[in-house]
Amino acid sequence: FDIFSNHSLPVYKEQPGGNGGAFPEVVKALTGSPSTIVRVSEKGEQIVSVAVPIQRFRAVLGVLMLSTEGGDIDKIVAAERKAILRVFGVAALVTAILSMLLASTIANPLRRLSAAAVRVRRSMRNREEIPDFSERQDEIGNLSIAVRDMTNALYARIEAIAEAAGGQLPLDRFDVVVSRADVACGKPAPDAYLHALHTTGAEPATTIAIEDTATSALAARGAGIRTIVVPGRFTDDQIVVGADAIVPALSVETVFGLVPITA
Repeated sequence: FDIFSNHSLPVYKEQPGGNGGAFPEVVKALTGSPSTIVRVSEKGEQIVSVAVPIQRFRAVLGVLMLSTEGGDIDKIVAAERKAILRVFGVAALVTAILSMLLASTIANPLRRLSAAAVRVRRSMRNREEIPDFSERQDEIGNLSIAVRDMTNALYARIEAIAEAAGGQLPLDRFDVVVSRADVACGKPAPDAYLHALHTTGAEPATTIAIEDTATSALAARGAGIRTIVVPGRFTDDQIVVGADAIVPALSVETVFGLVPITA
């Protein structure tokens, strides 16, 4: 059973005595116009008949009628359909392989980088390892290097702040750790400090910011927090403006002596 077969085609039947006048294409060819008709045999095989007028000085002397053998057209059509199916199968296989390659070389690395970035944002107390794709000479490799450098710089900044506090403030002692990813605008905007105040429920008047750069000091002061700056490796030659105090090192006595806290 052929789902592509056309059951509306007429059935080809040989005429007794070879009477070609019983064929419509022959009748039309006798008028001087070539004619073609597609029929099917009793087995359902397609047969193409072509009738061409034989003329001399525009006078029709006779008609030449040619017909294909039953099954010839069907074999050609079947062969072409198989060729199309083979091409489609190869295209589908190539598409599937390319999809798997894209998933393994692009989608999965991006997913791992994204998951690592989320872990860094959610848990600043523990140092998260960013996947290393730096050996790749493409955009994924460049992105991996950029994310790793950014994360290392962030951890270095946090560690520098802890060092500025005399090593007395390890990260696991902080109730809240806020990074650039948690706020709309980074320093010198006060967003990070405002976020920390909101999260902890603290008031600016009873809060002290300990910073090591002029930019960070401006952020703290923008949130209404009194600020102590301890120059460190990130300060360089910056001009610190707006700080309540600039000291070479911190101690509890220094904090409460320079910036008394009043309820």
